[in-house]
Amino acid sequence: MPILEYLFSRARKTHPGQSVEEKKAVAKAILPALSRLADPIEQDHYLKRLAEELHVAETALRDALNKAKLTVRSGQLPASAPAA
Repeated sequence: MPILEYLFSRARKTHPGQSVEEKKAVAKAILPALSRLADPIEQDHYLKRLAEELHVAETALRDALNKAKLTVRSGQLPASAPAA
């Protein structure tokens, strides 16, 4: 199972609701891994899927993805990532 499939499954099991907080938690669990994908087609596929599952605008997720990319590139841990 690809890692993003696993992350989708785990995030939705942990946060199955449709509240704003649940949606944000799912996005925070998936976006850091999504930001590391080198293939733009694969990245776009999972971003669209996430937007559909969460019933949010793809543009909102794309903005969050761009912020996650900046965080990853700067070496900072995302807020949802455990410290090593």
